[in-house]
Amino acid sequence: MTHVISPNETVIEATWDDTPEAREINKRINYLGYHYLKRISVFEQDWAVLLQDPEDGRFWEWTNPDGDRNGGGPPRLEYISTQAAAKKYNI
Repeated sequence: MTHVISPNETVIEATWDDTPEAREINKRINYLGYHYLKRISVFEQDWAVLLQDPEDGRFWEWTNPDGDRNGGGPPRLEYISTQAAAKKYNI
């Protein structure tokens, strides 16, 4: 099985540019967040979602860094270490 997220990826970030590339990145983040990665926890202070890759066990944090923008801003998936995930999400 091939990695849906390659081992060297650490950040997958969308933009609100109206380009085919930007739309594809946004679709990829949504696919990964809703269909591929396993949801572990939600940090309600900033609505970050902790996810885990079922293939390699890495943790990913799904955020909207520009959350103060209309619609929450573009989504971002970022690798988060096991130690950082345990501290922030109490896992």
